[in-house]
Amino acid sequence: MVDVLTGERLYQRAVETAVRRGWFTAPRIIGAGRAVSTRGGHGQGSACAYATGEQEFYQAALAELAAGADHVKIFINGGLAGRDEHYEQPEMTDGEIRGAVRAAAEHDTYVVAHSGEPTAIRQALAQGVRCFEHAYRLDDETAALLARPGIFVTPTLCVTRSESWMRERGFEEHSIRNALAAADEHLNSIQRAIRAGVTLVNGTDYPPGDPVGGIPAAVHELLLMAGAGLSPLLSLQSVSVNAAALLGIGDRVGQIRPGYEADLVAVAADPLDDLAALRAISLVVQGGRVVREDAR
Repeated sequence: MVDVLTGERLYQRAVETAVRRGWFTAPRIIGAGRAVSTRGGHGQGSACAYATGEQEFYQAALAELAAGADHVKIFINGGLAGRDEHYEQPEMTDGEIRGAVRAAAEHDTYVVAHSGEPTAIRQALAQGVRCFEHAYRLDDETAALLARPGIFVTPTLCVTRSESWMRERGFEEHSIRNALAAADEHLNSIQRAIRAGVTLVNGTDYPPGDPVGGIPAAVHELLLMAGAGLSPLLSLQSVSVNAAALLGIGDRVGQIRPGYEADLVAVAADPLDDLAALRAISLVVQGGRVVREDAR
């Protein structure tokens, strides 16, 4: 199979190369490349790779990994963006999910699934998917399954709680309506996940540094997770040890300890006492180098 890099992936690869060579400083990029979507599914029109059937999904996922992707993303449910779609809609067969998982396993990596409801999540768990985004609707049974070791959920609560950001970015009205309509169920689901002890990872679906309500989207998401009932410690772990473990770099990133890469931020107060301290980050260090220092 011949793979042609899209403009987005060419840019990503160029940035990764430039950072490795020390030409400029940028966040670490652990990227999925193009998501692999069913034709006409949630990813249609979003620069995805498209496939039908187990073998096509296997080949498409292999192509993304060969082109430099670090993991594979798939869409097992519909979403909130389309006028007529809904996150309850299943979009992949067992075989299609299995094909993507097989390709990832051959590259010693994992599959992350855009997900909406329990049936498709349980289906994907049975086929070996171990990371789920959104989880707009969960029941207690599925939350308990997601609480098993080695499984991760990225709630992206900000997706259904950032109306001002969506309007500023020109989102279509039906997308905004869909997001707001899903907000209560989404929150209830993540509260179930927290009670079940699911390992959560901070993720935004937005550029993580984009301001939402005057703070970076990643901080906005962290505060939303805490507001859903996640403890300050677990909220902080969602952006550190948990994320690093999922990405397969937990042996060198995600903690402040000897031998690790000295990635850290500083704030004026103890965030374990008040996570709102993260609204004003005064120091950013990456790999032991000061990237930004606002403190006087």
